[in-house]
Amino acid sequence: MALLETTPLGRNQRFYAIAEASYGAQTKATSASAMRVQGSNMDQQVEDTDVHDSSQTGSTLDSIQGRKATSWSVEAYAYPGGAAGDSPACHALLRNWFGVQTISAGVSVVYTITESQSARASLSLTREYNGIFSQICIGATTEQIKVAYSGTSVPMISFDGTAKDLVHTGYAVLEDLISASTTAVVTAATSANISSGSIIQIGAEDGTNGLLVSGKTNAADVSFVLDEAISADDASAVIPFVPTPTYLTTTPVSHINCTLTIDGTTTFVTQFEITAKNNSKPHDDQAGEDTPHDVSYARRDIQGSVTIRANRDQLVHLGKFHNAHQTARAFVITCGSTAGNRFVLSVPYAQIRNAKFEHNEDDCMITLPFFAKGSGAGANEFSMSWT
Repeated sequence: MALLETTPLGRNQRFYAIAEASYGAQTKATSASAMRVQGSNMDQQVEDTDVHDSSQTGSTLDSIQGRKATSWSVEAYAYPGGAAGDSPACHALLRNWFGVQTISAGVSVVYTITESQSARASLSLTREYNGIFSQICIGATTEQIKVAYSGTSVPMISFDGTAKDLVHTGYAVLEDLISASTTAVVTAATSANISSGSIIQIGAEDGTNGLLVSGKTNAADVSFVLDEAISADDASAVIPFVPTPTYLTTTPVSHINCTLTIDGTTTFVTQFEITAKNNSKPHDDQAGEDTPHDVSYARRDIQGSVTIRANRDQLVHLGKFHNAHQTARAFVITCGSTAGNRFVLSVPYAQIRNAKFEHNEDDCMITLPFFAKGSGAGANEFSMSWT
């Protein structure tokens, strides 16, 4: 007898990122919105205020539910588009952080910073496992991007941010048959696995890219509304739906094809990383709401670090820190060697901060922490190109 597939497996995760028309306007995942990820996390914390008053007992007898705080994170290999001008796998997340994606057919896809608050379309993020469990972050925004590689590890791109809300979907069982109707009823024992915002399949019926659930206000509700009329037998399985993913067929970029130039001079590094923060702030401080209703962006913070061997020719970078500290340095990081399979990070006005010389018994190393400054009108301190 075959084993029942009742336990989700991490390696079977299917992840999707797709832009929304407006903040928190849930959008169903499509096959083309899928991307391979190494790992992901979706988390929701719910505020509870314990009621402590003159209750004549030392016990806490009640609590008051407050706001929801939703966060998410994703880490992935750097999958390129495969041809110059083709978008990378993580394009939706990159566009959300930078704000501007410029596609030049047959040449490049370039991500640049915008000062516009409205240019960054929020996202619906979905992760699903084995047809028995899924989570959807609605109104997701990318707060931070990190790119890192070393002499012994491949480039990884990680993202994290906040979201308006989190939708839980698990396995449920249909209580009554459905005959050409948009109303569904599940068993009381499984009703908590269906939420408003769940995208589901009932039996063989999955509608148009999944059936969207609405009208379910709490875990005890056994009845809910579908966005399409269907027919299904009683006792049919109600499971999370995601479309069959269409993944890029490219190979992730390798660390053996990564180079760094500082002011046009090639510099061999043992370790590199850059972290770019938008310092976004969910609007979660208004009475009358249990989830944020929008997001605003504060001053950006983009910092990184380069570690290099302290050989004769590289020591000049330490000297520039001590003797020309305020002078901006142009950092260009190129990962990949062939058209359509590489990305370029540009930090044109990097200021080296608190550089240091360290050693053990064998190796002398220089660490160059840097801060990305803007110039002129600004919004030009960091860009990413896929060429």
